[in-house]
Amino acid sequence: MRPHSGRAWRPKGKPARLRATYRRLHGVRHYLSAYDVHADKLWMRQYKRKRSSEVMNFLKYIREKFPIEIRLHIILDNWSAHKRKDIIKWAKSANIRLVYTPTYASWLNRIESIFSGVKYFVFGNSDYQGHTQIAHEIRRYARWRNARPDHPKLQKLENTT
Repeated sequence: MRPHSGRAWRPKGKPARLRATYRRLHGVRHYLSAYDVHADKLWMRQYKRKRSSEVMNFLKYIREKFPIEIRLHIILDNWSAHKRKDIIKWAKSANIRLVYTPTYASWLNRIESIFSGVKYFVFGNSDYQGHTQIAHEIRRYARWRNARPDHPKLQKLENTT
């Protein structure tokens, strides 16, 4: 975990200070995310590792959110775990179509612009003490964001109208 600089409202002459982080003993965490374009909803889950088993777990989590009769089109990058045979086979049986973005074209995936809100509202001027605290703040942000998709600051950050 690393403190992030950013904007904060502070009394004049009392700036927010970033603590030194010479040793990082907490490891890293990975977030898998999904964005429903039609409902303007964001889902994010934290994992200790990022392998095909976590991808499968997350896809099942997303599949549970919708009736099986609705065909889901899920846009993925070209990471090798997304193309595992077991994931492709399961996706077909679960009425999911996996769509891969072209190489070096992540900007084609609509979720990429959504992450600017996460960066601004969750990580801007942050100094979290643990991954549990970060996961809590991300869940809190996702609930807030999903309840206010037309918030002016979100519109500006996500560049949507």
